[in-house]
Amino acid sequence: MNIKVEKSLVEIRYLLHSMENTTVKLHNELDKKLNEGEK
Repeated sequence: MNIKVEKSLVEIRYLLHSMENTTVKLHNELDKKLNEGEK
């Protein structure tokens, strides 16, 4: 496999992973706000 392509795939995977983490954090924040609003 082409080294350049492999490097790009690793970078894309890393980006997706960090985006996923950010999304999870946002969901958690939203859940907290919703829970606080219900009280």
